[in-house]
Amino acid sequence: MSPPAALFLALTLCAVGCAEPEPACSAPIDEACIPLFDPTFNELHRRVLLPTCSTGGGACHAISGARGGLILEDLDGAYEALVGASRVIPGEPSCGPILSRLNTQDGDRLMPPGRRLDDGTLCAFQRWVEGGAPR
Repeated sequence: MSPPAALFLALTLCAVGCAEPEPACSAPIDEACIPLFDPTFNELHRRVLLPTCSTGGGACHAISGARGGLILEDLDGAYEALVGASRVIPGEPSCGPILSRLNTQDGDRLMPPGRRLDDGTLCAFQRWVEGGAPR
């Protein structure tokens, strides 16, 4: 193996081995929760993902930021980035990185950073995922 290829392989293995794994499934939000709005992807995108995560209050997941490789500005692209990339596991609201990050008590992992979404909004995410995360 050539020295550049060996270096690339070593760095790749280190990055993979050192990355923090997503936590296992967490407890879902209260089963009796009441969503703040209709739990559809269009509403989640319009009311939460766009203003909170990409263009409004935070630009972490805008095209210019793309933290974690996640871009949420475009409706179709956001859906594919969440469901198509296994960040959301349809039908499993207590699993998947997105709901885990939205529900965590760990301030270093919480999304959006620095503040937890209100219970009605979290419930809308949960109901959408429970319903199979349809587009």
